[in-house]
Amino acid sequence: MDLISSLTSALGVDTPTAQALAGGVLGQVKDQLGASGEPGAAEELSGAVPELGGWAQAGQQLLGSGDVGSMLGGGGGLLGAAAGLLGGDAGQAAGLVALVGKLGLNADTLVKVAPIVLQFLGTRLSPELLAQVKGLIPGLSGAAPGSEGGQGGAGIGDLLGGLLG
Repeated sequence: MDLISSLTSALGVDTPTAQALAGGVLGQVKDQLGASGEPGAAEELSGAVPELGGWAQAGQQLLGSGDVGSMLGGGGGLLGAAAGLLGGDAGQAAGLVALVGKLGLNADTLVKVAPIVLQFLGTRLSPELLAQVKGLIPGLSGAAPGSEGGQGGAGIGDLLGGLLG
């Protein structure tokens, strides 16, 4: 599966925007795996998705300043600050909303991105690591509100709904 082609066709965006979105979302996944304490999980993701660094770099060039990963990442990044204020999943959603906003997209975009990213990760990751990703970032595991196929828990649409009204 070609993640960038899938994002460009599903979202109607250009390649650099799709790369920035992929770099931001997958960078967040990698950061969460690294923070999980599971030895080697973030490195396994990096090995399975060697394009991630290039996508993050494309996002940085597109956004003009800062780094997509640091904007979303824990610690001093936007997501870290939002997570501290909003807590867990809501903080993750806030960081992703900020990313799509900077890319000129609306928050509804994330509802479309989640299943595409999961399908892509399903072709690259071991079933065990994919299950771990879903457990760490529940917003990626759920389906859009009202759709079939969610994995239980709140989907990203539910998280965004709570943030946006």
